[in-house]
Amino acid sequence: MHGITMSRGWALAVISLSLPASVIHADPLPAATWAETISLHIPNLTSNYTGQDPAAPEVLSKTTTSAGNSLTGDVTFGAAGPPFATTHAKGSVPNGGDFLNPLTYSVLSQTVIAFDARIVETHLPPVAVSTVPILIGSLGSLHATGNAIASGSMIVHENGIEIFNKTASVTYSVQQASLGASDARSLPPGTILHGDVIVTAQMSAAMSASGEATASLGPSFEVTSAFIPGTEYQYADFFKIEYSPGYWALGDPTPVGPISWGRIKTLYRAP
Repeated sequence: MHGITMSRGWALAVISLSLPASVIHADPLPAATWAETISLHIPNLTSNYTGQDPAAPEVLSKTTTSAGNSLTGDVTFGAAGPPFATTHAKGSVPNGGDFLNPLTYSVLSQTVIAFDARIVETHLPPVAVSTVPILIGSLGSLHATGNAIASGSMIVHENGIEIFNKTASVTYSVQQASLGASDARSLPPGTILHGDVIVTAQMSAAMSASGEATASLGPSFEVTSAFIPGTEYQYADFFKIEYSPGYWALGDPTPVGPISWGRIKTLYRAP
């Protein structure tokens, strides 16, 4: 263990052997819910796609072309673990309308995720612990070029009260921004946090234009390495962050490569 002396490590091992793997028995968290939307529109083209399919496998991707103009939208999820999504939109409209005859070409890719996270006691600490110091954070980035827009937000509530909000967007030209942020909190063991993640990439043009946008975002919660007062042990030795099932749904370290996210979502979709 990092930063733990030999005597502390042996003492912790003794405590671990003498206690059950989980001290607090709580009901399972509800499965994460998420929906992907890709909307493509080329004027006068009947095969445009617009839809939302929470059971579709990733990468969810759609492309439509007409008269030299093309639009593409993609939605992907990260590896198993905390919910992390990336949306991508790209449009090339060299033969668009003009001032006298504007035609709207548009592509939008969006993912909306609702998840819960809980502070879980894994072993009984040597002294009573009323609050656990944690970092509530977000990881992600935005990038947009040309006539495109990328945006992302993650909002976290505890008992209906907003305690974290990271929101940003970039538009036009060549722009990028980080969605990384963190906030330190001390919360009681067993506290459930509710998070909402929205990432959007879009491009639109009424005349000849092009653009590309990518938005990625997900949570990064952790129990800090602070020491429990009056002891030689860290909070992280006795507590961890548990996320809603659905991303670790197949278990760890079971590989998820051969399994589509669509099949996982079908299996764990809320009734």
